[in-house]
Amino acid sequence: MRQSQNIFIKMIRISLLCFMLSLQFIAISFAQVESGDTADSGSRSSDIVITVPGKRPLLNLTNQEKAWLQEHQKISVAFDGYFPPYSFLDDNGQFKGLAVDVMQLLADRIGVTFEPFPLSVWKDLYRAAQQHKVDLVATMGDRSERKEWFVFTRPYIFKSLAIMTQQQTRNINSPADLSGKRVALVQSYQYVQSLLEKYPSIKPYYVDTMLDGLNAVSVGKADAVITFAGAGYYLKTKYQIGNLKFVAVLEKDRFTESIGIRKDWPELAPILDKALHSISDDEMLLLRQRWVGLDIVTGISQRRIFTYLAIIGGVALLVFSVFTLWNRSLKRQVLRKTTELQRELIERTKVQELLKKSEERFRAIFNAANDAFFIHDLDTGEILDVNQKMLEMFGLSRQEALSTDIGSLSSGISPYAQEDAVKWVQKAAAGKPQLFTWQSKDKTGRLFWTEVNMRRATIGTVDRIIVTVRDVTERKNAERELGEHRDHLEELIVARTQELTEKTEQLQKSEKSLMYLLEDVNESREQLQKINSEYAVINNELKEFSYVVSHDLKAPLRAIGQLTHWISTDYSTAFDDDGKMQMDLILQRVKRMDGLIDGILRYSRVGRTREKSEPLDLDRLVREVVENIVSLETVQIVIENKLPVVLRDSIRMEQVFQNLIGNAIKFMDKDEGLIKVGCVDGGASWQFSVSDNGPGIDKKYHDRIFQIFQTLAPRDERENTGIGLTLVKKIIGIYGGSIWVESELGRGTTFYFTVPKKEEMDEKL
Repeated sequence: MRQSQNIFIKMIRISLLCFMLSLQFIAISFAQVESGDTADSGSRSSDIVITVPGKRPLLNLTNQEKAWLQEHQKISVAFDGYFPPYSFLDDNGQFKGLAVDVMQLLADRIGVTFEPFPLSVWKDLYRAAQQHKVDLVATMGDRSERKEWFVFTRPYIFKSLAIMTQQQTRNINSPADLSGKRVALVQSYQYVQSLLEKYPSIKPYYVDTMLDGLNAVSVGKADAVITFAGAGYYLKTKYQIGNLKFVAVLEKDRFTESIGIRKDWPELAPILDKALHSISDDEMLLLRQRWVGLDIVTGISQRRIFTYLAIIGGVALLVFSVFTLWNRSLKRQVLRKTTELQRELIERTKVQELLKKSEERFRAIFNAANDAFFIHDLDTGEILDVNQKMLEMFGLSRQEALSTDIGSLSSGISPYAQEDAVKWVQKAAAGKPQLFTWQSKDKTGRLFWTEVNMRRATIGTVDRIIVTVRDVTERKNAERELGEHRDHLEELIVARTQELTEKTEQLQKSEKSLMYLLEDVNESREQLQKINSEYAVINNELKEFSYVVSHDLKAPLRAIGQLTHWISTDYSTAFDDDGKMQMDLILQRVKRMDGLIDGILRYSRVGRTREKSEPLDLDRLVREVVENIVSLETVQIVIENKLPVVLRDSIRMEQVFQNLIGNAIKFMDKDEGLIKVGCVDGGASWQFSVSDNGPGIDKKYHDRIFQIFQTLAPRDERENTGIGLTLVKKIIGIYGGSIWVESELGRGTTFYFTVPKKEEMDEKL
């Protein structure tokens, strides 16, 4: 009984297997019959001609369009070599895919030859199309930012997103079933973000490529993968991932591809649109089922399904006996093959992960380098890749760096121009490493020095030129400055050597002179000692003279004055007016003589007596002088600012201000007299001023007024000894200062004098 059940189960399995194989066979046959032709998917795309019965449809072209086509019989077309199943390179390096077949069909319709462009990497062919090096790009999305360089045809490829799972998965049949499931997504694709916003409960499992996504589902790392339906079908078939299936289609035909045409050929766009319109639905269906897959593009009605089921049942019974004989052998082979494929898939996944990690490590090291790195095409010299340091050094974005050339990064000044750079590249391409200094230029136009290391290297299987650039501006500046310093030092050494030679000669000549000078110094010292002795004698004699003047001369003078006063008082009635005037004149002469004697004594003491230097508040001193001087009511004395504190003798400074302010009051001729005392900081000295608005002094007398006993007014008009300003000048001179006058007749007078801040008095003070 059990054996019968096993046989029965085996028969059911064989019948189901026959059913599936027959369904696929009949569906393909049906699609071929519907289209009127067969499409051998194993033949090369370059050998396939897609036609339908009947005449080739006529295109309604204008005369201008026909003439344009006659002038452009050969048109270059670029195919993305990594965009399966729409365009890709097969193992023999031939372009294949849906877009390739469509372009061949279009070439036949418009009567021209499409020549494939050699570049197959999207970035390279896109840049070539921008530069009009290629006329058409077979697959390009119509985006606003691209219309600066291209015009577009109507869309002819419509891509849908599909969900794929393992064959044994039963609980995922729609997008709603993906809630909480691990779904493989290519992180860099534009639809991923909108899908996650629409289905937030999906658990994304990010992969780098669609093939990685299919492998992740096949080995159980993800529950499902969302991919483009055509790409999924192609990859599933090419890499024989047999345990996957399509379960649902979402966002059907949302993503489109058009033909991108160079902007200066707008006439070709309507021509290709007419040719695309001439392709029938059956022709396009045949192309799509060839590349995208029958279970994605073909829709069969329920009626046909039942018909096919009936046919399949008959065929299944017919072939049942055959399958019974080799089923067991086939099962073992399938099991063994499945095990081998799974093992190969696991190994392939490991290799891909290792390659991914290796790429990540390389990219991390590449971008972390302190030098700028360039990778150039060996033949064209085009910049293919750069690192982060290069972008920082030249101030460029990555897109700008990849679209520029060496000439734009050079100063352009020979020998640092484009043609010079090409010569270096050619030497490196010949296999000779090059190391040289270069003057570079960044985005702002700033010039700087760099050290360039250029060599040929193999990356993968392709030869490239690797260039490292190091900023050596500081080193170049240091070398230049060092050279300048070295030249200057040599000049200084020569000059110093010459100077030392001259000074040596002078020194030798001066040795004898020094001997004579020492003899003269000794002789002068003896003479100085003799003069000092004589000076001491003279100083003593001067002291005795001062005593004689103060006692022997002033005593009879006081007697004369007293006697004259008594006579004028006792005999006042005996004198007439003229006699009285004569007696007053005698008294005035006595007082003048007494003042002259006092002035002489004061003048002789200055410089002979030891002064007492102490901190002296000149502001307070001047105010006391002003209070002690008998001033006229019509004269106003003003201290303009705060006077400083100096280290000087109070008696000498009082004499200076008393004489200057007293003279200003004595000679004032204005009803409203004004005297100002001020001081300014002159750096090393204090500069004082005493000014008035009096009669002024003629410039020819500015030196004379400082001489002893010199007066400008007659002595009988104004009582004056002529010693005051002489005494002031001597005191200021002893302090190391100077005094001068600025005045004009009728415009007042200002006396200026300076007092050093640091006391520098002679030893005799």
